[in-house]
Amino acid sequence: MKTILIAIVSLALWATPAYTQGALTVNVTGFKNEKGQCTIWLFNSADGFPSNHKKALRYVEAPINGLSSLVVFNQLPTGHYALAVVYDQNGNHQLNYNLFHIPKEAYGISNDACGGLDGPPTFEQDVDSDCSSDQLGSVAG
Repeated sequence: MKTILIAIVSLALWATPAYTQGALTVNVTGFKNEKGQCTIWLFNSADGFPSNHKKALRYVEAPINGLSSLVVFNQLPTGHYALAVVYDQNGNHQLNYNLFHIPKEAYGISNDACGGLDGPPTFEQDVDSDCSSDQLGSVAG
């Protein structure tokens, strides 16, 4: 079984006269070593979720330090968000699969959403946070 990635997601919000923005802090832990990088895709809609990073609102590749990786997404408008996390061990910027299309690298999805035989979880199953108040969530894969 692949390593389970766990992230604590915290939201810190502040208001401006024109609109509300927030910051989303993602701390991913559970790496076995510091080889490779942590890739986090932040989605605000179902389009492309969870595997098309080109359709993500934000896409970040972060180093692994001390078996964890910390990323802050700043200036997020109020809304609903879902995360997809990949432990990119070989640095090729994608989730690698075996012949049976089973992931060879560890991955995680926010809100502990799980797919099934019919495919990955939907955006609606995975939506982790409403950026209108402080909340906590998790990512596990």
